[in-house]
Amino acid sequence: MERKYDGNYDRKYVRWILNRLQCSKARREEIRKQLQSEILNGVENGEKPEDVWKRMGSPYEIAKEFNQSFSEEEKKKFRRERLLRRCGAAAAILLFLAAAAYWLLPRSVPLEQGGVFRAQEVQERAEQTVLLLGEGSYDEIRAYASDAMQPVLAEEKMDEIKANFGPDWGEFQSFGNLYMAQVRQMGSRSAVVQVSASYEQASITYTLSFDTNLELIGLWMK
Repeated sequence: MERKYDGNYDRKYVRWILNRLQCSKARREEIRKQLQSEILNGVENGEKPEDVWKRMGSPYEIAKEFNQSFSEEEKKKFRRERLLRRCGAAAAILLFLAAAAYWLLPRSVPLEQGGVFRAQEVQERAEQTVLLLGEGSYDEIRAYASDAMQPVLAEEKMDEIKANFGPDWGEFQSFGNLYMAQVRQMGSRSAVVQVSASYEQASITYTLSFDTNLELIGLWMK
């Protein structure tokens, strides 16, 4: 009988490895099961998850070893799939364009002049969202995201979209320029924030949109 795996032991550890693999989606899924099985075996034999991870080694080194072992054909599959993902990214990102579209409307004003939002609260919520996105903590974001954003923030979809900006961003370093505006559209008001974030190996510009309850209603990354 196949053992049930709850995924709690490896949520970040395995994902860090998988996001750095240069192989096909099918091969990545095989490796996911292999890693999960090894962790589960260790836990069932009395080891703590962190001890299993330590024994297995750094996720960076594990991914490096896997990548060195892949055949040229496997690497070709990876490049083809990556190209297809990038071509399809435009369609996926359309889900995020509601916030970006607001910038084009003539009824936007600086947030401080809008009289609806408190700038400090909006900035804190925006920076919190960016940090959680970088960590892959999508459950925490979904807790204050609108119903329409729930499927967009699914772990698999977000990891796939983030991979288009590079397999390994590295650790968060700092925030850059930040712009905030209040936008009025069809009788409703929203706060739109554009902020850049620097990581060890990537620089991402986020555009986030929040309603008057500071629920996340739009997200765009470039």
